[in-house]
Amino acid sequence: MTTNLNPVEPLVIAGIRDHVKERTPAPPRSALLVIVAALLVAGAGVLAAVLDTTADVGPGRVLCAVLVVLWCVCAVVVATQ
Repeated sequence: MTTNLNPVEPLVIAGIRDHVKERTPAPPRSALLVIVAALLVAGAGVLAAVLDTTADVGPGRVLCAVLVVLWCVCAVVVATQ
């Protein structure tokens, strides 16, 4: 039995990083609607939390307002990327 030893050449994979398509920036007009809606929703959430009179003591009102504002910030970040 004979063994045939051929030199091993490195594998060349062309095309993985040769032609990277650059992402075009989103126009500001498309994100404008999301920003306006997020501001309106955040304002309504904070207003509803301030006007809530059913929770006497506890973090319910503050937690509600923080969650709504955080959700709106996330929506704006996703829309502007």
